[in-house]
Amino acid sequence: MKRIVYILSCFIVFSSCKFKQEQSIDLKIMSYNIRHGKGLDTILDLSRAAALIKSQAPDLCGLQEVDQYCLRSESVNQTEYLAKETNMEGTFGKFMDYQNGEYGLATLSAKPLISTKVLQLPDGKHEPRSSIIQEVALSKDCNHCICKRSF
Repeated sequence: MKRIVYILSCFIVFSSCKFKQEQSIDLKIMSYNIRHGKGLDTILDLSRAAALIKSQAPDLCGLQEVDQYCLRSESVNQTEYLAKETNMEGTFGKFMDYQNGEYGLATLSAKPLISTKVLQLPDGKHEPRSSIIQEVALSKDCNHCICKRSF
């Protein structure tokens, strides 16, 4: 009888406790090689890349082959341009100096960034490499909901 009372007591205590409910968050991630803004038709037009990114509406976007003030892409800061056109926050990660500017990769984020670090990686076969590591707040209501991403 004592055992049954103990088990019922435990059940009542545990059933009255509120357990933290896991939060589910949808996250849309995109990766896109913008080829310095030059399309497959060889026309330099960064607005097409911006329109494509905007149409997909990603939360996070990793960009490859990004120029920052390079002559071949009309000395435009491509990360800044794409961030402005897509209403996202942009981060550039430099691989190397190139044509009076810099060449590398970038990220765009529709979510608030908590921290960002650009790491230089061992050189690739044809050029240097880097990686962008970011902590992203996934929800306005949830400061502890963090996504770490690396591109």
